[in-house]
Amino acid sequence: MLVLLSACGGRGAAPASQPADAPLPPGTLHSSALEIRVQLVEDINRFDLATDGPCEVYAVEDPGAPTRLTRLEPQTVTLSGGEPPGFEMLGRRWTGAVEIVPHEGASLRLRVRGTDPFLAYGGALRVNLDGQGRLELVNRLDLEEYLRGVVPSEMPGTFHPEALRAQAIAARTYALFQRNTVGMRRTWDVRADQSSQVYRGLSAQAEAPEAVRAVDATRGVVCTWNSPLGRRIFCTYYSSTCGGRTVSAAAIRGGDVPAPLAVGVPCEYCANSRWYRWGPQTLSKSIITANLRARFPPVRELGPIEQVEPLDETGAGRPTAIRITDAEGRTFTLRAEEFRLAVDPTGRALRSTDFQVRCEERSITFYDGRGWGHGVGLCQYGAEGMARSGKSAAAILAYYYPGSQLALAYK
Repeated sequence: MLVLLSACGGRGAAPASQPADAPLPPGTLHSSALEIRVQLVEDINRFDLATDGPCEVYAVEDPGAPTRLTRLEPQTVTLSGGEPPGFEMLGRRWTGAVEIVPHEGASLRLRVRGTDPFLAYGGALRVNLDGQGRLELVNRLDLEEYLRGVVPSEMPGTFHPEALRAQAIAARTYALFQRNTVGMRRTWDVRADQSSQVYRGLSAQAEAPEAVRAVDATRGVVCTWNSPLGRRIFCTYYSSTCGGRTVSAAAIRGGDVPAPLAVGVPCEYCANSRWYRWGPQTLSKSIITANLRARFPPVRELGPIEQVEPLDETGAGRPTAIRITDAEGRTFTLRAEEFRLAVDPTGRALRSTDFQVRCEERSITFYDGRGWGHGVGLCQYGAEGMARSGKSAAAILAYYYPGSQLALAYK
């Protein structure tokens, strides 16, 4: 394994426009993991909060005057009226960002909806007011602790240890990439759902101890590539099941992509996935039209959608664009992944963009579907198949990210 000693250059969400790669943390080898900020939820007006031990609560703009508690008893935090916008917590009104920092050994307890159970999180919680005066919750914690809540949420804990280790390295690299690029311009680095990586905090760890061991066994290890600017990390996209072949990130997001994401690879290893083939799935034309109009203003200029045509613009073997047509022959073309997530926001009817289409009088049927997810990078069920055939985590990652190498970002 290569150790980087100097500065050098989901199931994540579908690839979007963003930098192609990013430098590792500058300076010499770090001796500890880095902090990451996870947006747990946004645009809410209330939530329930508690800690199971001592904590400090302070206004971010005045950290020198904390409120120290032996325990934060369960309470409901709510938005309050007035100017400037604020929220009620601990019997007072706060008008700026607040942090709740449990002492070592204590943890946070959060519940966004009153009917849900409390979920446990490590690290600290920042309560922000966004530009619309709504609440945003950001969990600030050690990157390795974050990964212990991601890997059991992203991959079944029954998977082979080498597949889990490959997942841990991919998830670590993805998080570090987001932190070092787009996270620099936001109040958070990653989200806690499939738009980034699924993260369920401490609640996930007890369910899959083997996944937690995979994180610990690969501590600090990331995927890199030899870019023209030197060794750099890249956005290690991954999805559940590629359906027989992964696809280049360029086919999904366009533009320049780093070499490990520039080509797809054949994958015979995910055939045991229940989503290797799927369908048929039938959706009404009225639902398809309404969902597309809600997401894409140009579609509102069309009449009701009559035809849906998959287009393979790159010859990658999977539709990369979708052309929709109304009864008068007017058309609009959009990226296939954008179509899929707009028409089926759950991602559970149209599990990928690799499908055939049959247009009927009032509905459209999607059949011969292949895989689940965008198909870029690591195939999770393929990783499991490779691991069961005797491949190591390093070999799995080298296969799905051709030309990549492992490196140690921190100890």
